[in-house]
Amino acid sequence: MSAATKSSKAYALYRKILAEWNAEPLRLCSRTDLTDAEIWWSDLTPLESWVFGIDPALYNALLLAYIRYTDMIGMSALDFHEVANEDRIAFPQCFLGECVFSYEAAVRFMMAACEMPQEPSMMLVARVLVQNVRSGLYPQTTAPAWAFGKVDPTGLFDDPSSWTLEIARDPSGF
Repeated sequence: MSAATKSSKAYALYRKILAEWNAEPLRLCSRTDLTDAEIWWSDLTPLESWVFGIDPALYNALLLAYIRYTDMIGMSALDFHEVANEDRIAFPQCFLGECVFSYEAAVRFMMAACEMPQEPSMMLVARVLVQNVRSGLYPQTTAPAWAFGKVDPTGLFDDPSSWTLEIARDPSGF
């Protein structure tokens, strides 16, 4: 059974919103200091695209699939909260409880309900989680002192040009 027949109203809404989002070409965000996930969570930078392996052409579909998952589990009420029950019934293996987030369930839902490929779905969810950690939305924890090795930072950050995406793509000029 396809995603369209399992949760037809939610799937139709997903496709409608995605068509609206895709009406304009996606522009990658030029800000590279994005640490506030509550403000910049929906923007994708060229570096994030490269690091997480997210094809910008697929980004809208992935992000909307993620939003559909968070609406289904009750973590958000953005575009799909009115069809959340339909998704809960159609994809019970992805609904672990009200506001219960699971990386695996999110990816599984994006694949089953929105027909997204596995690897890009995994990378989008990882990107969101990393951004949430960077922005301080999760409590800070530290490793015990015995876990840290010694690092010689000599020269590590001396050349700001080595921090660019171009150098990461072509390290031969480094």
